[in-house]
Amino acid sequence: MNNLKEKLLALRASVPSETVDVPGVGQVEVRGLTAAGRDEWESRLFNGRAKNLRNVRASMVALCVYDNGARVFDPTDVEAMGEMPASVIDRLYDVAMRLSGIGTSDSEKLEGN
Repeated sequence: MNNLKEKLLALRASVPSETVDVPGVGQVEVRGLTAAGRDEWESRLFNGRAKNLRNVRASMVALCVYDNGARVFDPTDVEAMGEMPASVIDRLYDVAMRLSGIGTSDSEKLEGN
């Protein structure tokens, strides 16, 4: 394998993470999205030609919260997560977006604003 390819593929181990304190829960690990994770999130937003903004924050959080190296939530949990307090989801969502390198302008483009 050539040196450039090795360096680029080595980035797989460098997905950023951060521990977030969630009142009533404790420490929660939030990781940034991988390229595949971002594609999964964006494809959920654009179900066919229509934009699906229902539980957009919960769907991002579901892809980014980990415990002991494993993702905590799966896609079937997103609806239930939408019933969690907005303050909790927003706290985790903001960190997930930052760690994923998705800024305000990126999310506004995705949401069509």
